[in-house]
Amino acid sequence: MNERTLVFAVSPGGEKHEILTSLLLRDGYEAFITDEDDITDAHIYITPAARQPQALMARGITPVEYLKRQDFKECNGILTAEAAVAEAQKLTDFAIAGSRVLVIGSGCIALPLANILRAMGAFVTVAARNTAARCKARLMGFGAFDMCFMGGEYDVVFNTVPAPVLDRAALMSLNRDTVIIDLASLPGGVDKAAAEELGIRVCPALALPGRYMPETAAKIIRACVRSAIKEMVL
Repeated sequence: MNERTLVFAVSPGGEKHEILTSLLLRDGYEAFITDEDDITDAHIYITPAARQPQALMARGITPVEYLKRQDFKECNGILTAEAAVAEAQKLTDFAIAGSRVLVIGSGCIALPLANILRAMGAFVTVAARNTAARCKARLMGFGAFDMCFMGGEYDVVFNTVPAPVLDRAALMSLNRDTVIIDLASLPGGVDKAAAEELGIRVCPALALPGRYMPETAAKIIRACVRSAIKEMVL
């Protein structure tokens, strides 16, 4: 494979994908934005997730599905954590410093988010499913408990787990003025009907890197594409 002769098709994806396409053009590649079904002449299709990857492969087009790549998840998690703090500041009228914050999860978003919040002066607790994750959180200096014992006195709760972790029982144990920022992919991790009934504010916050820092988000995708190409060559 001659890397410099590659033609890239990029799925529609707002400003982030527009910047990505410009970066690829600047790198000397041919690149354009198009829907998966409309690709006519490309070697690589860059997309969060292909609808029919096998059909693309059959047409000689290799999909790079960046949402499935661990390198993307790690880097994007850090951007999401930073943007989540900005989202919280936009949605609340109090300072992060001195606030009581619960971060649910222990993955690529949760621990970077906990670190940023602590650096800003928040009192941070981490809720995680498994013992190893809770032990790691404690070693990093955070309070930690099992998700089975959700609840407490918190000003803000950030959820990163795409499962129903904040059910009615968990919500009933929170303060009614707690703000929940749900970072988990759809359908999210909060019983929204129960939250509305209880008067607890839930703020879905998806695709934050593309909204807050699209240029950096595009550069992360470009780096993932470069890694994918090297893997293909090897």
